[in-house]
Amino acid sequence: MKTQVGTFTLLKSLGKGSFGEVYLTQKAGRNGFFATKKIDLTLMLVDDNLNSLNNEIKILKVINNPYLVRLEDLMRTSNHIYIVMEYCNGGDLSKCLKKYIKINKKPFSEEIVQYLMRQIITGLRLLHSKKILHRDLKLDNILINFNSEKDKSSMNLLKSTVKISDFGFSKILKDPLSPMTNTIIGTPIYMCPSMLAAMASGSENPGYNQKADIWSLGVLCYEMLIGECPFIANDIQELYNKIKQGDYSIPTSLSREAADFIGKMLLKDQDKRLSCDELLKHDFLNKNINEFKPVTVMNIQGVVAQKGQFIIVNSGANDTKIKLEEKKVELFNQINPKPIAEEEVKEDPNKKIEEQNQQKPEKKKTIPSNKNKNVQQNKNIPQFNLPIYRSAAPTFHTGNNK
Repeated sequence: MKTQVGTFTLLKSLGKGSFGEVYLTQKAGRNGFFATKKIDLTLMLVDDNLNSLNNEIKILKVINNPYLVRLEDLMRTSNHIYIVMEYCNGGDLSKCLKKYIKINKKPFSEEIVQYLMRQIITGLRLLHSKKILHRDLKLDNILINFNSEKDKSSMNLLKSTVKISDFGFSKILKDPLSPMTNTIIGTPIYMCPSMLAAMASGSENPGYNQKADIWSLGVLCYEMLIGECPFIANDIQELYNKIKQGDYSIPTSLSREAADFIGKMLLKDQDKRLSCDELLKHDFLNKNINEFKPVTVMNIQGVVAQKGQFIIVNSGANDTKIKLEEKKVELFNQINPKPIAEEEVKEDPNKKIEEQNQQKPEKKKTIPSNKNKNVQQNKNIPQFNLPIYRSAAPTFHTGNNK
């Protein structure tokens, strides 16, 4: 049922955000569409929610960048607040990645990730220049606007524009000389080790700064290139432990430039992570992808082990020449991606044909062995399935949004 609010008509629901439902919207006398977040004022009786809403509105009013979602209008009735923003026809990047995988049977190419990351980092650079921490950067909060319906249907991401959105968990730093905060807020799989340290130590911990967003960038870049999270877990505590350890795996199918780019963001020491300006100068964003070189075990910082077609990286290690046998690490239980969920297979008519072609070799596979004779089998294991824990991507915060 359509709803009229001033000169705007709310046509249909596009989904639910942190504090309200988002609707496809038209404005009288204007072509095209908008996206309107409808917020129930009764939810704002909680101080945390009110602070988050005020933060989002304040930030939307001061940002102006082609890679940040634009505020169109702000309205209030007796029961609701309506935040009208520009509409992005491709939805969020999480949905785009899943759809792309169904069509192409693999995650985004390095060329696509290079193209998207340039835009995301440029948008984030503006936020950081205004002393704003996003604190919930993830695929779900990166919107995609395709240049045409043809580009949208073919998932031609090289003809699209990204828009960073959802600033409800963001923070504006008042004191540039002390840019630290301790609030535990955001989405667990994107949280940096220093945020988890603040959770354990409370106010005595020095906290985290804008480099927390850089860690989140590393996680979402990894997802786009590999099709799953760098830290896979069956429950929240296991996830926290893996993030604190800083161990993740890199498939050797990646280029050296891509692996190094991820490594410069997923560093446990936040002071050593590159800034947005430094990331924009990295080879991965500036070299022609045809000039990229293959990744090798010894040219990636922090390599500590290798298993088949994967190398294990410890983001706290500094010695780039460390020998594989010098440090023992607990290899992830799920180094290799999980099988595609059954419901996804049913939704993809082309998948059945591919599975029939691969049926015999898959039957011969058992649990991968560490023996060299079985290393070759890892090449046939798909690299593009989103793990179950990632699909939930819950967000939360403790205490006031401060």
